[in-house]
Amino acid sequence: MIAIKYGCIGVRCPNCGKNNIESINRFQFVSGVELNCQYCETPILSIKKRNSTGNLHLHCYACGEIHTYSLSAKSMLSGIPASFNCKENDVEVIYTGGEQSVASSLETLSEELEYLTEKYYENFEKIYGHRSLTALHILEQKAREKRIVCLCGSYETTLRLSDGGIYLDCPLCGSSIFIPIATDEDINALANRRSILIK
Repeated sequence: MIAIKYGCIGVRCPNCGKNNIESINRFQFVSGVELNCQYCETPILSIKKRNSTGNLHLHCYACGEIHTYSLSAKSMLSGIPASFNCKENDVEVIYTGGEQSVASSLETLSEELEYLTEKYYENFEKIYGHRSLTALHILEQKAREKRIVCLCGSYETTLRLSDGGIYLDCPLCGSSIFIPIATDEDINALANRRSILIK
């Protein structure tokens, strides 16, 4: 009987932010496999036949881009812990090794990101005020649910704060929309909007 060796790979979903751990056997690793988030079905990682650019193709939670990394089957299945960093930011985005070490690394990453996120929001509120922070949370939720879309079809958006409101800009076509947030009524209206169309 042939024993099939497995290795674990762990990544954070770029859409819902939840941790995913997958067991990968040698056959999957060599022939290729597509991994989707087990919580929201967003594509998170594909493993393809190795070529000159690499065989791991990650949808990066840290910068939103797709990065390619090289990893051998021997390293993947060895159980020795390893990690890869985002190519834009100095933050870890892929963990490999035994299941316990991958789970522990992802848990530590989540704790660090939660701490940094809390600090970011605290500073944001100090600088821009409570209404701006509330509007930011609402817009982040709508973006996660793909309820902010440009007329050109893009779901990507950048945010600019201005007096009394927020501009949402489409980085693909340059279209923009102004969202007023000067009053509590503005915030309630934003929260109650089913979707936002940038045009």
